[in-house]
Amino acid sequence: MGRDKEISWLYEELPSLVEKGLLTEEAASKLRNHYGEPEKNSSRNLIFIISAILGSILIGLGIILLFAYNWDEYSRLTRTIITFIPLIAAELVFGYAYFRKRTSIGWMEGASGFLFLMVGAAIGLTGQIYNMGGTLSELLLIWILVTLPLLYLANTVLVFSLYMILLSWWSFNSMEFFRWMSTSDDFFTINKIIFLLLALAVVPFLFKNIDKTRFTARGNILGWVFSVPLFLSYFGFLTFTSGLSSLFYYTCLATIVYALGKLFYDNTSSLWQKPMQVAGITTIFLLGICCTFKGYWGDFTHSYWFYYHNSVHHRATHLILYLSGSMFLAASAALTFKRFKKKIAINYFPLVFPIIIGIGVMLAHLSTDFLIITILCNLFILGYGIYYIYNGIKLDRISLVNAGMLFLSILIAVRFISSDAGFLMKGIIFILLGSGFLAVNYFLLRKQKKNG
Repeated sequence: MGRDKEISWLYEELPSLVEKGLLTEEAASKLRNHYGEPEKNSSRNLIFIISAILGSILIGLGIILLFAYNWDEYSRLTRTIITFIPLIAAELVFGYAYFRKRTSIGWMEGASGFLFLMVGAAIGLTGQIYNMGGTLSELLLIWILVTLPLLYLANTVLVFSLYMILLSWWSFNSMEFFRWMSTSDDFFTINKIIFLLLALAVVPFLFKNIDKTRFTARGNILGWVFSVPLFLSYFGFLTFTSGLSSLFYYTCLATIVYALGKLFYDNTSSLWQKPMQVAGITTIFLLGICCTFKGYWGDFTHSYWFYYHNSVHHRATHLILYLSGSMFLAASAALTFKRFKKKIAINYFPLVFPIIIGIGVMLAHLSTDFLIITILCNLFILGYGIYYIYNGIKLDRISLVNAGMLFLSILIAVRFISSDAGFLMKGIIFILLGSGFLAVNYFLLRKQKKNG
């Protein structure tokens, strides 16, 4: 698909090359005959790939539903045989695709997706047949672990997407949505670490499949599929799970996601083409806004230091989170230093934020006032907004200016909403903010039209 795009670009250039005398019309015609019609081939391949993916998913789901029909009337042996027949069939189809059709994206996507679903069906049905017990979280975790090798063997987008969907499902099912069912905070901390390890397990896959030198649709899809589950896992920073160590951990996790985005997608311009940067910056901004409130720090502090301070085991799980966050921060610093050595423009704000949170964690030991850290967080959001506005105007990029305006507007809004100012003053402030948005965008649009 990437080759077809490059051929299409070549065809767009041919008329100008002929006009300038760099190529003859005969040579241009020979090039067209040699490369064929990329747009038609690309479209046909895309339709086949999508059909293969949808077909494999529908067939897999259909087989699972057929099992449910009169399932209880079969003997245990019959149910066991029925369970493994689709799995064996899926393995045969995948084997054929792997050894005979490995260069066909459609075949590999469809066969690997079918096998992925049949593995899950076999695990679930085997447990049900032999009354092995267990919870949905345990089933999902086993399914994830068993299919991890398939991800690297098949090397397909569909398996990667299904893997990340299962990981997100397991994360929510085992940690967040059912938090009120257990008083053990250690349980949720351990699951955070498991989630982290399973997410890190796919990073080599990303390195293998994302072309850092140019934009590709495959690489972009992988970036979003990886970033969205991680972003959803940050839900924990709104539940104050595990206290201050968890806050530091989430901050550093967002920073390393942003740093990976700069590594993989730095040569793209559109926000849609920067999935990891969007996920990382969005999380940093949300955390930064939350941390401008004293009550937010108080809730995190209350979660750990007052209730679990005397629990040796709980302190051990916090140590794991602190160490994990510190490793993320060190990796982010290393990637940033690499860019510094190459004299590439650097946005230091994502790297500075975990340091600010780390200072806040240390100050929480000394005082429950939290005035200093909330001031630092307010200054951080303020500085970040100004940075984006300045660079957006300098680079003539409206998206950066709007991001900076959004940062400043939300910061000002939350400060005024939480203040004792009257409705008149708050109304005037919001009108001024809206007018500023419109004025800046109008100015930049006129500037772009003037420049060309």
